[in-house]
Amino acid sequence: MRVNVYAEEMTDRVEIIGKEIDGQEFTGLRFYLHLPATVPTADGKGTENVSGPFMHRPGDDDSAAVTFWGKRDLRETLRLAMVKLDKYYGQPAQASGPVKVDDIRELVDSISEKRGPEKAVWFRVMRALAAAE
Repeated sequence: MRVNVYAEEMTDRVEIIGKEIDGQEFTGLRFYLHLPATVPTADGKGTENVSGPFMHRPGDDDSAAVTFWGKRDLRETLRLAMVKLDKYYGQPAQASGPVKVDDIRELVDSISEKRGPEKAVWFRVMRALAAAE
């Protein structure tokens, strides 16, 4: 399945949610969306684009959202996405600043613990790069 979410729909409203099923903990990262709409301007001479939450009544927010669920830590996947975006744009995101050496070390350590010795060469290279910083 492919889901397309456009920049105009994305908001800064993000929440971490969790649930337990059959004794297993699941963590979700939920991104809320606001559907943009084109409406007439107050003077009736043009249009403007607006967006906002979908509220049935006060306290009853039925806004669309996309939730990414994981059985384990989602940060590894999200960091990989940020590394790919940084590479694509040619620089780290301004809001988060450059990737820190400690973050690289933490990521490499967490991946190596989960993936085992078959990735040892790649991890040695990544550790050497991190050490060189």
